[in-house]
Amino acid sequence: GNIMMFGLRKGYLNKTKLKKRMNRSYHTAVPHILSSRNIRQFIDGKDTFMFDCDGVLWKSNNLIEGSIETLNYLKDMGKRIIFVTNNSTKSLTKYQQRFLDFGFECDREDIFSSSYATAAYLQSINFKEKVFLIGASGIEEELSLHGIDYFKLDKTPYYKYSDQIIDDIPDIEVGAVVMGLDINLTYSKIATGLHYLRNKNCIFVVSNLDYALPSINGSLIPGAGSMASMLQCASGMDPVLVGKPGPIFYDIITSKIGNIDKDRTCMVGDRLDTDIHFANLNGFDSLLVLSGVTSEKEMRKTKHPLNSPTYYTRTLHDIMKFS
Repeated sequence: GNIMMFGLRKGYLNKTKLKKRMNRSYHTAVPHILSSRNIRQFIDGKDTFMFDCDGVLWKSNNLIEGSIETLNYLKDMGKRIIFVTNNSTKSLTKYQQRFLDFGFECDREDIFSSSYATAAYLQSINFKEKVFLIGASGIEEELSLHGIDYFKLDKTPYYKYSDQIIDDIPDIEVGAVVMGLDINLTYSKIATGLHYLRNKNCIFVVSNLDYALPSINGSLIPGAGSMASMLQCASGMDPVLVGKPGPIFYDIITSKIGNIDKDRTCMVGDRLDTDIHFANLNGFDSLLVLSGVTSEKEMRKTKHPLNSPTYYTRTLHDIMKFS
């Protein structure tokens, strides 16, 4: 399905609003390499920096060298720092603690994870039913904080026959199947999700559609998008995408912090299809860092106008180095 249309389910974003957004003139120029020649113009021209986390600040549990120092450097200059991550495995509270542990103090209000956005989206459509969740504790915590009732299959037994899975499906009225990254994904979870989605009133919501994630040693691991595609394929349903690059996430951010001066905002990320696409779709500049998923070669190869960054550089620390 068309990624841009996912936000239309349940009337969250009306068609006129989406058309206006799609007709905005996107950044399609050749990306500029960040250097000591343009760094002052880059920094002075921005008041707000939105940061992705995985692949930009850290990889798995390992900090990327100089990333926290660079955040503090920009904060000390009076820049507003906002975190916008598609990672759904942690709640906002856990993210805030993680930043503190790494040496950066920030308000909970300045952190936006797809776990939070998933719960906020359901609240925004006045969702009152039960959720079947395939995902990690981040979404669980946020659903609870937003007063949304959910259940999940935690310990799935070893099955010999598929009929046994069907027999074990809880006989519960479910209004939404919600999916995020689940590193303990099983066939029975997918089968259970499919069972509930066969009810025409049940909606299918995904925290993000990242197909793969950067791991340690330069390795990649499958992301929530790879998992959701199984359920999408089996059910024939396009999910409501809550995370980047979809328009829902931006609306959730602005509904919490107010309007952003787009001309003076920059999104910093490591992925073309989520971070850079998100910036272009919403009309602000972007900086691609080559410390995560995307290589310089892939950046140069991209044909999609929405996936072209304004600037690119090796790592976040370059901002300080070039200054």
